[in-house]
Amino acid sequence: PAQVYEVPEEALEEGNGKLDAERKVELQITPSNCVQCGAITAKGGRLTPPEGGDGPNYQVA
Repeated sequence: PAQVYEVPEEALEEGNGKLDAERKVELQITPSNCVQCGAITAKGGRLTPPEGGDGPNYQVA
């Protein structure tokens, strides 16, 4: 909802406005819309990735 990750317009145009599981698309990241990044910056702190530095530990089932 905060539009941190966005699908580029070119990718939507190539797929006639749709995305499918077969096609890989690189997302655009807009860190200025990130609530966590903004809160850390406002507090004057450093951005430390959660979970020990490697980021989220997602697993594909």
